[in-house]
Amino acid sequence: MKEFNCALLVVVILLMSCSSKTDHLNLRNLKASKKIDSLMLDVATNEMFNGSALVMVDGQPIYSSTIGYADGDRKSNLTDRSLFSIGSVSKEFHAVSIMQLIEEGAISLDGKLSDFGLDLPAWSSEITIKHLLNNVSGLPQLNFKTVKSEEDLMDDLRTLDTLQSLSGTEYLYNHNIPMLLKRIIELKSGVSFKRYVIDNILSKCDMTAAVFDATSEDPYFAHSYNKENVNDTLYNPFDGWLFLNIEDLKNWIVCLQDNVVISEESFKELLHNQYIDDKPSFQGQTSLTEEGELIRNRVGGFYNYITLIQSNISSDDHIILLSNNGWGHIGNIASTIDSIIQEKPYSFPLIKK
Repeated sequence: MKEFNCALLVVVILLMSCSSKTDHLNLRNLKASKKIDSLMLDVATNEMFNGSALVMVDGQPIYSSTIGYADGDRKSNLTDRSLFSIGSVSKEFHAVSIMQLIEEGAISLDGKLSDFGLDLPAWSSEITIKHLLNNVSGLPQLNFKTVKSEEDLMDDLRTLDTLQSLSGTEYLYNHNIPMLLKRIIELKSGVSFKRYVIDNILSKCDMTAAVFDATSEDPYFAHSYNKENVNDTLYNPFDGWLFLNIEDLKNWIVCLQDNVVISEESFKELLHNQYIDDKPSFQGQTSLTEEGELIRNRVGGFYNYITLIQSNISSDDHIILLSNNGWGHIGNIASTIDSIIQEKPYSFPLIKK
């Protein structure tokens, strides 16, 4: 009985210790949430942010809000269901789809572009899937004056004599790459890119509101507009680009971190540029802090839409910002939120547009 009482006492002490630690974390997160809310109200009042924000600490949301207007006439308000273009962040869905096909054995990282029957010139035998995923293919940026459709893009590539640089040697960000990856995904899966992403990513990540190539006809469409409150005339010669609300973008980040759609190994493969250390990959720019924590920064833009994801992958902390009203102060806002959740000193001068 004495031994039992001692064991019980140890359990009680451990439970009290855990409870005390949980209470401290809850209190810390509550304080952080209030400070973030005050910050977001200030920046919205001073017209420094218009959009949705969500902050996670230790993998759990501690703050979420949507502030501002759904278009330039400023008559309709954004809601937490509002859909934003995520710009080049949408390329992550091309990359993850490719990694899924690699995991299935349908293709390989070292597979050549010439292997897929795209009728491209001889230089296609020099470019691998791995080159494409790391933006070191050697392909030049496409000519937006002549390329007005995906067929234009393919015709443009078929008349390209030589690469701009030797594959694997130079970082060349361009819009040829996602379209080539999209063609490969469709050829190897036997379905359209949209169908593939819906079945193999969106449905598995509980992304129920996501819309491909949304237009103002969608009831939750957040139209991008400029500093003069004039709506952008949106034009994109390609299709297959996602519009997300803040909840779906959060679910996407969690899905990747939890290795729901690709393995941990594949996720790590996408996190870092495999050829040039100081250049971003399809998942953005990653870096290590002095404490050895892995940080991912991802920004995507389309007209006056901007998406910002700042993640401490090591601690599972995430700052997610979606805006339909320009770049403005969004980087400073994210940095300030990061200081708040890390309990570091911060200042944020309120400067109007």
